Amino acid sequence: MSEATCAVDAVVPGCRFAHPGYLLTLIEDGGETVLRAGDCAAFPKGSGNGHHMINRSGAMAVYLEVGSRQAADVTTCTDIDMMSSNADGRFVRKDGTPYPGA
Repeated sequence: MSEATCAVDAVVPGCRFAHPGYLLTLIEDGGETVLRAGDCAAFPKGSGNGHHMINRSGAMAVYLEVGSRQAADVTTCTDIDMMSSNADGRFVRKDGTPYPGA
């Protein structure tokens, strides 16, 4: 990985979109997996496996995210009509029209 970024975030109970922490549920195209403190998950570039996480616990979840943010990369959501280019960070529909609220 020639360029890497790291972020530490906190996710309040009931929030969607997180990374491994305390009792987070990983939602992938193939199903759900409960992640506990110390677990990790990896998502290879180009896998096409849409994923997000939900904090279904009653506690704050803190997670570390590591990845590349190369300008040519594009994130495509498989479960909703949304994508984002790292070049500008905008969220748009897959046809390129602006995504509401983004």
